[in-house]
Amino acid sequence: MARVSETVRELEKNVTAAEKRAVKAIEEFRGKLEEAPAKLRAAFESAADSLRRRVAFASRAELADISAKLDELAKRVDALLKKRTKVA
Repeated sequence: MARVSETVRELEKNVTAAEKRAVKAIEEFRGKLEEAPAKLRAAFESAADSLRRRVAFASRAELADISAKLDELAKRVDALLKKRTKVA
């Protein structure tokens, strides 16, 4: 009979220890689960920013402005080349 009591006590200890481990595991899982929305939001924002940088393009007005600046730069380069060829 003493041996049965001893076995029951051991089982109770094992069950108590298992319950503590289960509670700890559940708490850790809850912590990770609570972090998930923030991580998902950060990942989405990062992907969206990356996509915006790749998709961003100039409007017609901006392209016209850039074209005008390039034309002006080309005229200056031509003038410099003409000036250097006269000097040389």
